[in-house]
Amino acid sequence: MDRKEDDYIICQSRSAHEARAIEGYFQELGASGFNGGGNDTSSIVYAYRKRGYTIE
Repeated sequence: MDRKEDDYIICQSRSAHEARAIEGYFQELGASGFNGGGNDTSSIVYAYRKRGYTIE
């Protein structure tokens, strides 16, 4: 990962519902992430843009 070149978001939201909504928004823009993961107390948002060298 090149933090200067790669697009990603990692942040804490106020709730699991809000975290999933934010991840869903970025996925609609073409990002990848883990939408719907975690449990009812999860609040971390993680989404990233896939590149040709992205390993999942």
